[in-house]
Amino acid sequence: MFDTTESVLFGFAAVLDTVLLLIMLERVNRPEVPVWLTLSFFAVWLLHVGDFLHGLLSDSSGGTATLLDDWCMTMMAFGLMLLPSTVLHGGLRLLKTGSVPRPPMQWKYLFVYLPVLLIVPATYSIFDDSERDFRRAIDQFTAPYVVWLLTANIVAAVVYGLASRRLNQASLAPFLRKFSVLLVLMSAMVVSYLLVPASSPSEPVLRMLIALSPVIPVILFAWYAFRHHLMPLIFERTLVYGGCLITVFWLHHVTVSPLTAALERQAQFDFVVLEVTLLVALILAWRPLRERVSESLRYLLSSSVTQVRDATRLLSVQLSQRSADSSETLTCWLCESLRDSLRVESTRIIVCSGFQLDVMVPIEEPANTNENFDVPAFCKMLAEEPRATIDLLNVTNPELRIRLQASKATIVFCFSYRDVSGFVLLGPRRNADWLSQEQRSTLALLFEQYAAVLFNQRQELIRRTSERQAMQQEKLFVLGLLAGSMAHELRNPLSSMRTIATLLSEDLADRPEHQKDALLILQEIDRLTATTQRMLDSARPADDSRRVAEPDLLIVRLLQILSHLARQYGATIQTDLRATGVSVSCTEAELSEILFNLIKNAIEAVQNCASPAVRVETRVHDDTVVIEVIDNGNGISPELQNSLFQPFVTGKPHGTGLGLYVVSERVRELRGEIRSRTEIGVGTAFEVWLPCLLPT
Repeated sequence: MFDTTESVLFGFAAVLDTVLLLIMLERVNRPEVPVWLTLSFFAVWLLHVGDFLHGLLSDSSGGTATLLDDWCMTMMAFGLMLLPSTVLHGGLRLLKTGSVPRPPMQWKYLFVYLPVLLIVPATYSIFDDSERDFRRAIDQFTAPYVVWLLTANIVAAVVYGLASRRLNQASLAPFLRKFSVLLVLMSAMVVSYLLVPASSPSEPVLRMLIALSPVIPVILFAWYAFRHHLMPLIFERTLVYGGCLITVFWLHHVTVSPLTAALERQAQFDFVVLEVTLLVALILAWRPLRERVSESLRYLLSSSVTQVRDATRLLSVQLSQRSADSSETLTCWLCESLRDSLRVESTRIIVCSGFQLDVMVPIEEPANTNENFDVPAFCKMLAEEPRATIDLLNVTNPELRIRLQASKATIVFCFSYRDVSGFVLLGPRRNADWLSQEQRSTLALLFEQYAAVLFNQRQELIRRTSERQAMQQEKLFVLGLLAGSMAHELRNPLSSMRTIATLLSEDLADRPEHQKDALLILQEIDRLTATTQRMLDSARPADDSRRVAEPDLLIVRLLQILSHLARQYGATIQTDLRATGVSVSCTEAELSEILFNLIKNAIEAVQNCASPAVRVETRVHDDTVVIEVIDNGNGISPELQNSLFQPFVTGKPHGTGLGLYVVSERVRELRGEIRSRTEIGVGTAFEVWLPCLLPT
């Protein structure tokens, strides 16, 4: 029972030593750990791992098992001899250089490691001993080793005490005093062990306590070195898998070892080789175990593990801070940041749902989107893959593999949030290193955050658009009230003006050329009166009993009025009227309002041209009258082309932005359609399509 307990305790100590040693050997922690402390951990690790494996192999027979057992005892001896030297080295270093983790190297400290050379004859003695008894094999070296151990511990305790007084650090000084006391106690335990007879029942317990005692200062120093730093995740994983490893070794010791020992005696075959081969094959064949071993080695050897984690954390913070940027700007920034942070040759982000984005940032070339790249087909093939993270090595679709190679992508991340989804393509890393599973999971969370930011941006855009539309509707409502009030106020002056113009027309009966102008004034007054009346009646239900209007005749009358404005701007007006005798179902006032605004806008658009010209054309297409107003002005700017017919949108310095809006509303009420085309520096054309009035 005691042997089993001892094996479990030493196994746990070996796992704990392995955890701490791996943490110290990681690239991110290496600059903060003194060399002597790393050597101390290594010595304790040799002692406990060697003792644990020696206990497992003690009952095994065969040449390989014997050889391995001899090496395990050698590890124990080397750890025992190295430990006092490292403790003394640490005390001298602290006394000389303080708590500086990596001071300049001084070769004089190598003298404290001279007693370690005793390992050479000790190794020879261990391999020469056929009984495989560690205490018996090194019995002749026990006396000089104990003298060296006690001397080193006492001197180190004194040195640590002196260092605690000289160092002006509130946290380190008490720790060093306690550690010096601990060294004295450990020395007392060694002396008491030497006084206990080998046949005493308490000898194994005391021996086990002495062997396990170095764990205490090791853990204390590790805690002091790392208490202000975040332990890497390997700490937790190694503890978990170390516990599993202890269980496996214990089961092997209880069940497998007796069976293989019996088979070895009968078959004369060394089953240790077979067990090691099966263990290696298990690691290579079982993917989860293979990935965990690979990831642990990556933490130990790779310098990019913490670099990728820290870079991803920083990108997540910056992504939250840049959430106000436009989706294009945010995507370009994320592409460039991923390329620089992950040290990949290229990055590409494709958002195929919710937004239409495709941003690619190579390492040297400028950003481009590959015009010959069929993005929809590519996204469809990616969506058919069953994995959320697609590796170039595990792609099953040959065509997709070719496309990934063409786009220089080695790994693809799929992201989705609500109705926003897409893909992130990463090229090969510049150090030929592959991303681990943990790194991929961290990046996947970052890309989910990116999709959430895009979704929130779109929701914010929809909200702002709705607010703007509501504000415009409110403005139009207020404008309608003002227009109705103004129309009511204008009716009386217009009535007076009509009376005066009628009397003037009668007085000019003998002067026909002036009477014609008076009649034009009467027609315009009637048009304004109809317009004001329509403002007042705008809230009433539409009246389908419309009168008939002929576009060609109305255009001729309007040009008689607008010719004065054309002469003022030096513009010529040309006509090509091919809808003679064709009528539309509307009042002349409604059609006049549409045409008057379009022709007036065209005349004003050409006022600064070298040879200003406006052309009005009509034609019949099937059962539709097409009225086209063309000018040779400067054209409409691209910023206004998509919002021409919205209220309060204008390109004129003193315009109201209501003319084209009113025209579009009137055309819509007449069940027609208005179209526009423009070219900068060439001109603009507006087409009004109205249904013809079919004869009854």
